[in-house]
Amino acid sequence: VEHRFITPRWLNSIAPSVRPGGRFELRTDDRDNFEWMLRALKAPGSLWTIEDENWDVHRGNPRASELPLGEVTLFERIYIRAGKPIHRVVARRERT
Repeated sequence: VEHRFITPRWLNSIAPSVRPGGRFELRTDDRDNFEWMLRALKAPGSLWTIEDENWDVHRGNPRASELPLGEVTLFERIYIRAGKPIHRVVARRERT
């Protein structure tokens, strides 16, 4: 836990680099890490709003393992092929 990259402090430190209303997306195959990211985005004083959270982005897509790089990352493709769900959160910078 002490080495997690996404923290409330880090999220708020990057907020000035994102225009108000701007969005970014985080993906992971690790459920614990995903839950951690969601808590960080929802922490008191957060400058971010969660617009979408998806616990299995590719569910129902029988061809997910064939998606080209650019639509998925190399690691995402590896985990899809291994049958692991990919979790995604889309966050929007609050207008302050």
